[in-house]
Formats: sequence, C-alpha cells, structure tokens
Amino acid sequence: MIRINRYGIIIFVREVRNMDWDLTEKVLKNLAYIVGMGVGIITAKKNLNDMKDRKEKKKEEEIEKRLARKTRRK
Repeated sequence: MIRINRYGIIIFVREVRNMDWDLTEKVLKNLAYIVGMGVGIITAKKNLNDMKDRKEKKKEEEIEKRLARKTRRK
C-alpha cells in the first residue's frame, strides 16, 4: 500500500494497522534535517577549500608578476 504523509513523502507500507504515523513523520523529518545538515557541511567545506585555492593562486600570480618586473628591469 502507498501512503503520502503531510510533508508529501511517499511511504510504502505492507500493513497499516498498527503504524504510528506521527512517529514515522517525525523520524523522516529528522532524517531529512540530518541529511540537509550533512549537505550543508560538505558544501561549506568545498567553498572554504575553493577560497583557499583562489587565495593561493592569487599569491602565485603576484609572485610571478614580481619576478617578471625584476627580469624586465635587468
């Protein structure tokens, strides 16, 4: 049997007799929250690493420019 809870989540159930739907919905809601937090943490880590990479690349380009200026002066 297929049932859709109030959050729009489809639940496949064999027996509906003794199911506690409020508990099921709370568990699914908490699970969705945990997954969302995990995705948020992963995204934040990725963004931080990208920022560090850009900063390092900028430093390297600055060093290359300085070397190029010194080379031209000689």
